[in-house]
Amino acid sequence: MTWFCSSEPYLRPQGGGASDAWTQAGGTQRIINAGEAVPAPDVAEALGIVPDKSAVARGRLLSLDGQPFEVAVSWWPVAVGRSTALAEPRRIRGGAVTLLAELGYTVHRTVEDVWAAPASEEEAVLLGIAPGSPVLVLFRTAFDAGGLPFQVDVMTRRANARQRYQLTAN
Repeated sequence: MTWFCSSEPYLRPQGGGASDAWTQAGGTQRIINAGEAVPAPDVAEALGIVPDKSAVARGRLLSLDGQPFEVAVSWWPVAVGRSTALAEPRRIRGGAVTLLAELGYTVHRTVEDVWAAPASEEEAVLLGIAPGSPVLVLFRTAFDAGGLPFQVDVMTRRANARQRYQLTAN
C-alpha cells in the first residue's frame, strides 16, 4: 500500500521542462536570498551537520493571487548544494526538487512538524502582517532512499492560510 500526501506534488521532480509545482498551482515566488549561511540549531540537527557550520540556504517569498502567503527557506548540506543553482538567487527550471533529482537526490520519505508561533519582524514585513502576529510554521525534513537527510524546509505561513493534509491509500 502506498500513501499520497498533499505535500507530494511539491516533492516530485517535474519532467519535460515543466515549471515548478507552485507555479503550476497558480502561485508566484520571489527569491529572497541564496547562498551559504549558518542554520539554526534545529535545522543543523535535522540535516545531520555540525552546529555552527555552513549549509546552503535558499529563501523565497511565495504569493497566491498577488498576496504574500509564505516565507520558505530550504537548507542543504554544503556537499549537496554548494556550486549548484541552489546557491544562486535565480529561478530553477522545474524547481529545486527537479535539480536535486538530476544530482541524484530524490525524496523517499519526509517528516513534517507544524506549529504556531509569533512572526519575526522580517517574516512580518515579507508577509504584510504585524510583528508578533501568529503564523504557522511547517518544518519538513526530506530523506533519500538510504535514510540520509538531504533537505530541510522551514515554511512560515500567514495564520489565516488554510493548511490541509490528505492521506490516501493506493
